[in-house]
Amino acid sequence: MPASLYGERMTRALSALAVAALLTLVGCAPAAPAAEPSVAPSVAEPSSTPAPDPVVDTIIFRAESIELVGDGQVLAVLEIDGSTEAAIESLTEVIGAPEYSLVPPGECNDEFDQYLWPNVMVINSPGRPLGSFNVRVFAADSPGVEGESVQLQGPAGEQVGDDLSAFIAATNPALVETFLTSDIVLLDVGWLSSGFTAGVAAFADGGIVDNMGVPIAVNSGLDC
Repeated sequence: MPASLYGERMTRALSALAVAALLTLVGCAPAAPAAEPSVAPSVAEPSSTPAPDPVVDTIIFRAESIELVGDGQVLAVLEIDGSTEAAIESLTEVIGAPEYSLVPPGECNDEFDQYLWPNVMVINSPGRPLGSFNVRVFAADSPGVEGESVQLQGPAGEQVGDDLSAFIAATNPALVETFLTSDIVLLDVGWLSSGFTAGVAAFADGGIVDNMGVPIAVNSGLDC
């Protein structure tokens, strides 16, 4: 092959290579495939569990009412001048079903209904001068429906077994009825329109609370 023809072909080949290199530099070469966008992992929303309803853990006896308390909240109020049936139903939900008996009339009482739980008694007598029913408490607590202990307290946390000697000595004598070795002292006074000095009372022997009751009248002059 003549040298001139060989040189011309070499020149054309080099020119083609130069053009290809130039096209690559300016971006005309085939683009690399785009990466797939990354997807963030999904995060599960925390499930919200509703808080359980408070359970009655304390029964507080006041001058004219009974409070059912759970977790420091008053969940229900039973008026002592209200429905006896409603009160029994509410107490049954807290401390179980009572033992019922019909007590015949006696020297100091008409016939009355008696509802008895461990450490709590409710009586319902149409002839009572105060309230629709009367409650007596014989211990600091009573078993609840699930077996838990339900505290039984006066208005300031007083309980059967407490020593109230100092409280009795400091209380207005009009709110205390004193016997030979025992006292009845009002812890909370109500029933102001009844003509009686009455409310929730502690029955103390030697200053130690033996039981509590509501409504109880002191210095009433009643024979029974």
